[in-house]
Amino acid sequence: MKIAGGFYLLYLGYKALRSALRKEETPSTRAMNKLKNSRQIFLRGYAIHLTNPKAIFAWVAIISLGLPANAPASAVAIIVGGCLLTGLTVFTGYALLFSTEGALNAYRAARRWIDGAMAALFCVAGVRLLTARL
Repeated sequence: MKIAGGFYLLYLGYKALRSALRKEETPSTRAMNKLKNSRQIFLRGYAIHLTNPKAIFAWVAIISLGLPANAPASAVAIIVGGCLLTGLTVFTGYALLFSTEGALNAYRAARRWIDGAMAALFCVAGVRLLTARL
């Protein structure tokens, strides 16, 4: 797993470096421009979040810490509903904040630097993982 993780981080670094070197519009931006309306964009983003394994595992960890072993079904439903509501509220807020013209312009100006920094971080982490003692 460690070796596979190291190579995966190197692959992510390679993709981020390619993105940093590209001057034109990113493929994800082109894909978003093809969507017809705000509802489609919202539903696509929410579906991506709901199927994100990192988010799923984070919420499962939070729920497992917060619930006792003998919790009633109503407590489980309240906590799961609260997690869904919290996620929806927070990520809708992020979407509204980062879809403003100012935020979009700032990202466009810094995109190549951000991608370059992510490429460096992924590659360093991948090399460290591959060269660490088992």
